[in-house]
Order: sequence, then C-alpha cells, then structure tokens
Amino acid sequence: MLDCFTKSAYIILVDRRYCMSAENNYAFFLKHLDELIKTHPNEYVVVAGEQFVFFHTTFEGALNYGTEKFGAGNFIVQRCADPSANAVVFHSRVLVKG
Repeated sequence: MLDCFTKSAYIILVDRRYCMSAENNYAFFLKHLDELIKTHPNEYVVVAGEQFVFFHTTFEGALNYGTEKFGAGNFIVQRCADPSANAVVFHSRVLVKG
C-alpha cells in the first residue's frame, strides 16, 4: 500500500514499510540542515540510512541517483536551503465572511 506525504514542497510516494525510515532520514536531514546550508548551499542531497550519500545541483540528478542506487521508497531527496525557501505560497482573491 502506498502513502503520500509532503516534505519541502515535494510529494513523495512511499511504501508504508519505509515510512519510518523516511521520517528518520528527514529528522536526520533537519538535524544537520544548518551545516548543509553552509557546505552545500542550494544543492540537493540524497539521504538513505540516516546518511548523506550523494549531492547534486538538480533535483532530477539526485532523484535519479537515489532510484538507481537504493530503489524507490528507500531514500529521500532534500534541498540544502533555508526551509522558508522551500515553502509553497498560494494567493487567492476569495473573501471569507466571518
């Protein structure tokens, strides 16, 4: 069964048995984010087994590496940037009457 969740504005489909691993990898990424921003600014990192295993300048390059090396659902790809840089903002002209 596949679940869908979002992190850093990317939608990721994973097999449920890997969800804990994905959450652990994401927690590991966040723990080291300040250091990564300094050493690999705006690069994309592949995180697997709570290790940084590959850096690339494009999301597609990191995703391709991760898929070939670990298989889908066994890794995450994150951007080494301030989390606000990854935020998705929506604007609407709809008024809500209170």
